[in-house]
Amino acid sequence: KVSAIAASDEGEHGVVAAIEVSPTLRHETLPVAGWIPAGGMRLKLPTIPAAAIEPNIRVVTSRSTAALVRTWAAGLRDDAHPFWGPMLGRAIAAAVAIRYGFADSDWPDAREVIEATLQKAGKYQDHDGNFHFLAVDDERYDRPPNLMLTAYSIQGLDFLESLGYGVSADIVQSARSALAARLNDQQLVQRIGANRFVAEEVAFAASVTGAVPIGTLDTLWSAHDRLSWSGRARLARILSTRLLKTTETNALVDALRHAGPRRGMSRSIGAGSDPEWPFETAMLDQCVVLDTLRDLDHAEDAAVLRAEYQHGFMDLYSGGESAMDSQTRAQCLMAFANPSPAPSPTDSSIHVEMSMPGASTRLEIAHGQSMATWSHALSRRPSELTAHTDADANDPISLVAEVGYDIDARASAPAAVGFQLERHYSVIREHAWKEISAMGVREGEWVRVSLRLSTSRMRYFVAISDDLPGGLRAVDLELADGADLELPKGSNGGSPWFAERDVDDRHARFFSEQVPPGVHEIHYYARATHAGRYAALPAVGELMYGSASVSRTPSATLLVAPAMP
Repeated sequence: KVSAIAASDEGEHGVVAAIEVSPTLRHETLPVAGWIPAGGMRLKLPTIPAAAIEPNIRVVTSRSTAALVRTWAAGLRDDAHPFWGPMLGRAIAAAVAIRYGFADSDWPDAREVIEATLQKAGKYQDHDGNFHFLAVDDERYDRPPNLMLTAYSIQGLDFLESLGYGVSADIVQSARSALAARLNDQQLVQRIGANRFVAEEVAFAASVTGAVPIGTLDTLWSAHDRLSWSGRARLARILSTRLLKTTETNALVDALRHAGPRRGMSRSIGAGSDPEWPFETAMLDQCVVLDTLRDLDHAEDAAVLRAEYQHGFMDLYSGGESAMDSQTRAQCLMAFANPSPAPSPTDSSIHVEMSMPGASTRLEIAHGQSMATWSHALSRRPSELTAHTDADANDPISLVAEVGYDIDARASAPAAVGFQLERHYSVIREHAWKEISAMGVREGEWVRVSLRLSTSRMRYFVAISDDLPGGLRAVDLELADGADLELPKGSNGGSPWFAERDVDDRHARFFSEQVPPGVHEIHYYARATHAGRYAALPAVGELMYGSASVSRTPSATLLVAPAMP
């Protein structure tokens, strides 16, 4: 922030303004991981973009999967999304960081993050108890209930409460009541068999409420073969609480045991590809299945099988899981926070030797410790990282390497993975909106910013954000005064699919639970208040959950010419 103070020869006066300046650098990371076998390992490092600034590598090596936990937590720590789902995920990650003991070094304000999130929770809940991604405005409330987000919110808040944090009982109870009402909705229950999206949402909601009508439970069981592995694991938890559902519970637990084929010493679940449930990811399934087997699998080889699934995480991560969504990270962190992560007092000191072109190190994971880290600058063309350990073969040592760098967003190229996003500027000419270049705005003019999303198939939980460049001040059409009502006909918010929106002088944010195939254009409005030359950073569209899909517009330069005399 830049602070401005008015002053004169007689001294300073009481006028102070804090101006927030948007950063132009965007940080990106490319992670790779693996287990260090007795003979050592060679880990191929990812290619660094030509425009990368100050590339570096950070390596975390640990007993078991603690390195992954630290990496997942860091990913949520750096997730700056202002939506409720990612915000709750950050609080969960902060709690796990404190529990594992690396918050002091990685996240000094972890407790403040948790407290701030819990204080804000009520702002994202409507009067019926449902949670929403954007803060709820009761005066203009018209958003549909979000079953998946409300279920996740209860789960996350319960987790934080279990660790001793002060969660509002009224907020959680209100959310539970909202879910209970939905689970008793016969129209919703009747859609379970025909609509996988509904079946997955209901299974998730049922697993966190506990009180599930028997009719809803029977309908879920009849459709269990269509559920993802995480959906089946959640259903198994529900069934395990019913005395008359032992047969069904045992059948599901046995299926979960064999969800991932065995490869050597590991098991990993393959990713699904059903467009009806785009949130299905191999990492999420692996986490939820492992957590469920920990509680429900009592077979003689249960511990061995869980160890195989635990080894499988590195197989899933070895290709570089560059874009785990916030809920997947949070679900995995909750799974790995139970049982207690404290290292065994019998763990002996071990050493890990690592080297790459131009650098090498020897790390020690001391007695009573679970992990060690190493950071180093990278060349433009890193090749591979080699690692060896003196640990016993029965003491698995994991390694996660993150290649990080900054990108100047002002010069970044447009990107489109999964769908395309475009940005256009319009001003009023002859009583109509006319599209212009960003260089054609004049001080005092109305500006319409249009964000055009093109997708070839149904997309779910889509978020679009755009930072307002300096020189523009957002205006809410519904709150505009009488003098500002000379806008052309058709001046509106655009696509009705983006019902949730939040626009202020710094950001324009839009959210849709589902977007059908086609072209969808949304608008927000501003006034050009100051002449000058301003950077318009790329607008971003992305899926909040599931496989990585992201689109960025090109950056632009907004030139606001002085007003006509």
